[in-house]
Amino acid sequence: STLYPLSFTLFFFARATLMSVAMALMAVAFATVLGLLSSRANNWITSLARREFIQASLTADLEKEISERKQTEREMVRMMHTDPLTGLPNRTAFLELLATAFAAAKGGAEPFAILYLDLDRFKDVNETLGHWSGDELLKAVAKRVGDVLREAVSLARVGGDEFGIFVAGFEIRARIEELASQ
Repeated sequence: STLYPLSFTLFFFARATLMSVAMALMAVAFATVLGLLSSRANNWITSLARREFIQASLTADLEKEISERKQTEREMVRMMHTDPLTGLPNRTAFLELLATAFAAAKGGAEPFAILYLDLDRFKDVNETLGHWSGDELLKAVAKRVGDVLREAVSLARVGGDEFGIFVAGFEIRARIEELASQ
């Protein structure tokens, strides 16, 4: 780009008049200003592009961090409401279910039943066969009881060897008695 103003300068100097010299100097000045402006414009555009890229990168990082945090929070809530041994809802989740059911019942919702299951002599299993055997027994009970129950029933481990069973929308007392006997 410096050769272009130089050719104008030589052309105007070749005529050697005052007007041609002035025109040549103006052309050189104009070309120099254009060169400076284009250089600064390129730097400005490059700097804008760099800022846009950095901002997009930071935004992507922030979105990823927010997503990971939300996933961690969901996992924490799940863990706070789940018994780690059996994978069933725990006492906290069961009490929340009951609070919701009682509030709904005050508003005229369908009746519900609560059954309580406690394993007799569970302490003896732990003391004689060890905690590992007791844990395996709890898992087996949770699976068997869960297999017997239907979708309208919620099973939770509410204590060491205690299980809570919530039956929503029952209509006949005999159905609850049958479920309890199973």
